Amino acid sequence: MHTTGSKRASRVIAWLRDNVTSGTWPVGTKIPTEPELSATLNVGRSTIREAVRSLASLGILETAPGRGTFVRSTSPVSAVLTDYLGEKAIEDVLSIRRTLEIEAARKAALDLSDQHLKQLREAIEQERADVERDAEVMEPPGPFHLALVEASGNPLLTELYNGLAHAVKAGIRDGRVQSSSPEEKLADHERIYAAIVKHDLVEAVHAANDHGDRDLIIVAGAPHEHASAPAIPTLEQPTEQSTITYRRVATKRPENRDAVRVFRVEHDDS
Repeated sequence: MHTTGSKRASRVIAWLRDNVTSGTWPVGTKIPTEPELSATLNVGRSTIREAVRSLASLGILETAPGRGTFVRSTSPVSAVLTDYLGEKAIEDVLSIRRTLEIEAARKAALDLSDQHLKQLREAIEQERADVERDAEVMEPPGPFHLALVEASGNPLLTELYNGLAHAVKAGIRDGRVQSSSPEEKLADHERIYAAIVKHDLVEAVHAANDHGDRDLIIVAGAPHEHASAPAIPTLEQPTEQSTITYRRVATKRPENRDAVRVFRVEHDDS
């Protein structure tokens, strides 16, 4: 890389993006530091910063002060999708986010690859370490959430989730949304992870659903640009215990492995 100016930065951007799209740097992982990249690519640190800022603006990378730069998506978040979601009520955005996470947990519990298991385990270990040293928490989605949607094995689900992340961050920054504590997040994530590892579809769905109740909460009284009925609990409106239950029904998968279907029942007299 012996070019100069913006052409040099373009080459660095292409190299960084290739490491992301090829899977060398999976979503949620921390990329090499600025000095390391500068030495590897034989370019100045200002060029590295320019390239990182460019990819961050596309939603591919995200820099956390004091922690480093992390991979947040494998492809640019559509500007059209980002603008569209920016016009929607935050209640609706969080409702869809929750739905995607529940589906990701369900899919992961049914069929988890070794690579996705590794990513989930590393995300949990990183989160535990962060909680132990009281590290600054990054805005959602954190490494575990990103690893979870990747574990669904559904690229479209992953892209939609990454697109929602921008609207969620905006809600947190303007005070409409409050995040739970790092300790609460970790406890919920460990429960989801344990269910997925055991291939317990029902528990994975329940754990992801319960996490959705606590993870991000609408702040009562915060200004809303759009009037709509709240789709999730607010800080001043605790949710009553639901009477809905989920019944396990044993089925057989093509590989002759036991699985379950989940049926929502309003009244379970069994």
